[in-house]
Amino acid sequence: MTTNPNLLLILTEDLGMSENEAQGHMARNALTLYHHFDNVVTDDILIAISENWPELTSVDLRRADLESRNITDTAVIALATNCAGMTNINLNYCSNVTDAGVIAIAKNCPGLEVISLSMCKNITDAAIIAMAEKCEGLSSIDVSACRNLTDNAVIALADGCAGLMWISMSMCKNITDAAIIALANCDYLQHCQRVGTKVTATGRALIKEINSRPKPPPLEKGWWMDMDDGREPRCKGMMN
Repeated sequence: MTTNPNLLLILTEDLGMSENEAQGHMARNALTLYHHFDNVVTDDILIAISENWPELTSVDLRRADLESRNITDTAVIALATNCAGMTNINLNYCSNVTDAGVIAIAKNCPGLEVISLSMCKNITDAAIIAMAEKCEGLSSIDVSACRNLTDNAVIALADGCAGLMWISMSMCKNITDAAIIALANCDYLQHCQRVGTKVTATGRALIKEINSRPKPPPLEKGWWMDMDDGREPRCKGMMN
C-alpha cells in the first residue's frame, strides 16, 4: 500500500473523497472516479495522481452515459508512463481520448488484462492493433460504439491475444462476419457482443457456437510471459 501523503491530499482535497475512501483506494492500488466527476476530474489531477502513485494497477475513469471531455490523451499517456503496472483501465465515454493515448497504454503497460473503450469515438484500428501486438495477455476488451474500427482490428486481437475471453463490438458498424470467423480461433472466448454491426446470420450462428462451446481450464496468471517456441500459451492444450 502506498503511503504517499501528497496522494492522500489529492484524493481528499481535490477529488473530495473521505479519508477512509481514499485509504481504501490506496490499499487496493485501484482508483474509481465514477462518483467524483462532479468535482471535475481533469488531466492535471490525473497527471498528479500518476506521478504520486506508480503502484496503481486499476483505473476506472468512466462516466455514466455522459461524455467526459475533460480527460484527454495527455492524462492517459501520463498514467501509462508513470503506472506501467496497470492491468485494468476503463475509459468508457472519454470521447477526447484518441489513438495516441491507447497506443501509449499498449507500449508501456505490457501486463494489461482489461480495457474498456466504449464510446471513444476517435479510436481507430491503429490503436487496437497496437494493443493486440503489445498486450498479449489481454482477456477483455470493450470497443462498443467505436465506429471507426474495422475487421482488421478484431482480427489482430484474435491473432495476438490467445487468452481473449470477452469482447464487445456492439455498434461498430464496419464489423462483419470476417471478424467473427477470426474470433472463432480464440479457444478461451466466452462472450462476444455484436449488436449494431454488419454481422449476418452466419456470423450470429458462429457467435452462438463460440459462446456455448466448452472452454479449456483458465490460463495461469501471467501465462503470456512464459510462451513455448510455438508462441502458444503454455497450458493451452489442457483440455479434458
